[in-house]
Amino acid sequence: MNEFLGEDQPLRLKEACDTILKGSLTVSALRREAKRGNLDIVRVAGKDFVTPAAIREMLERCRVPRSDPGSNSKSSEAAPSTTSSETATDELRQASLQRMLVELSGPKPPRTPTAH
Repeated sequence: MNEFLGEDQPLRLKEACDTILKGSLTVSALRREAKRGNLDIVRVAGKDFVTPAAIREMLERCRVPRSDPGSNSKSSEAAPSTTSSETATDELRQASLQRMLVELSGPKPPRTPTAH
């Protein structure tokens, strides 16, 4: 993430797609997530804005829970089948979003030694 951007710095959706999300999502995808209730958008003078903090929260809300590989649940049986190329594309998108989430979390403050 750009070190000059604060967590509450409002960005136009296109700018957020380019700078924070590195092109992995589109403006229409952000609007879709806002309609689903996953992304908080601020509208000023007819212009839509989002903050890096709101993007981070959206990524957390959209996180897919890990499934147990040995699970025989009915939900996994009812899921539509996907091709290996679809799975690979989904895995690449998930990895990209995970990297962005780490970047948005920012660097951790340095640890100070504790006196014993």
